[in-house]
Amino acid sequence: MFDGLTVDTIPSDLPPTCEPHIHTHPQSIVGNSQRNYGLDLVTEGWVYFLDDDTIIHPHLYPTIEPLLHTHDFIHFGQYWNYTTYHNNKWEYECRLSGEEVKQGWIDTAMFLTHHRIIGECRWIPTLYEADGVWAEQMYQRANNPIWVDKCLSWYNMLETKK
Repeated sequence: MFDGLTVDTIPSDLPPTCEPHIHTHPQSIVGNSQRNYGLDLVTEGWVYFLDDDTIIHPHLYPTIEPLLHTHDFIHFGQYWNYTTYHNNKWEYECRLSGEEVKQGWIDTAMFLTHHRIIGECRWIPTLYEADGVWAEQMYQRANNPIWVDKCLSWYNMLETKK
C-alpha cells in the first residue's frame, strides 16, 4: 500500500508476488487509511502489517509457521532498532515483550491476525496509536491467540540511532 499523498507511481522494482496499490485519504495519518484499504481487499489468510521504516525479522516465518493452522492471533516481542557489539557478536535489546496486547504495549509489527476474525474492524484513520487499539480488538475477537516469548520484530529498523 502506498500513500498517494507522497507517492504518485508504483515503484518498478517490487517483487512479482507483490500486489501494489496507491490510496489517498487526506485526513489519515501514519498509513492508517492505507491499512484499511488493504483490509478491504483481503479475502482470506493472514494479515501482517509492516511499516515502511522497518524490515521483516528473519526468524519470524520459521517461528510462526507451525502455529498458523492452530491459532488465529499470534503476538510476540520487538527489538529496538539499534545494536551493540559485545563478545564478538551483535546484540539487540528487547523494547517490548508483546505479552500484553493493549495500546502502548504493542506495536504494528508485533502481531499477525487471521482474516476470519477481522470482520468490519478497521484502524482509526486519525489516531497515531491506532495499531494498539486495533491489536486489542483483534485479540478480543480471537478464539485461540498465542503469545510467542521471542522478539520477532524490530522497531523502526531502517532509522538510525539518534
